[in-house]
Amino acid sequence: MSRSRRTPEQTQALIKTIRNTVFTGAVVVLTGAGVAWNKQSAAQREPISIAQTVLAEAGNSSRQDFKLKLELSRKVMKLGQYQVVTVTALPFAELNIVAAGSNGNYERPETRQVNADETGRYSYRFKVSDFHDIGLFRITVHGSVNRQTASAEESFTVQAWGKDDEKNDFVYPLLP
Repeated sequence: MSRSRRTPEQTQALIKTIRNTVFTGAVVVLTGAGVAWNKQSAAQREPISIAQTVLAEAGNSSRQDFKLKLELSRKVMKLGQYQVVTVTALPFAELNIVAAGSNGNYERPETRQVNADETGRYSYRFKVSDFHDIGLFRITVHGSVNRQTASAEESFTVQAWGKDDEKNDFVYPLLP
């Protein structure tokens, strides 16, 4: 049995391969030990507290602030024009939208109980064409999701008729 001789370059390459393999194995073993130690210490961690006030606690909270935004397409409108109401909330939030004319009546078709879509938005439009609505018109939204609530309110003024700012033309009520 004859043994073949290695060249010095082959010997150095073999030493590097063995060294790198041992080093990689050590890194894998130490990483596994570190992950196991971190899981164990996180499970045993107590909340940090000073005089009954909790400053931090173990665990991950996915709670987000519930911000509700209400937007109107017009701040001043004439009878016969359309108003677009857009509500932005958390996804699938329950929304109670109350629309009240200047006479205080809120039993209107614009008053709704709906859910926001998957992006957290809900939008609808309506036409104001009743003389009883001339004056201040209020839209109030109450939203709730997972025991979190928020509210928003906006108002706009309804005028009888006059020049429309956009087309410089008259807008008359009750015309289609």
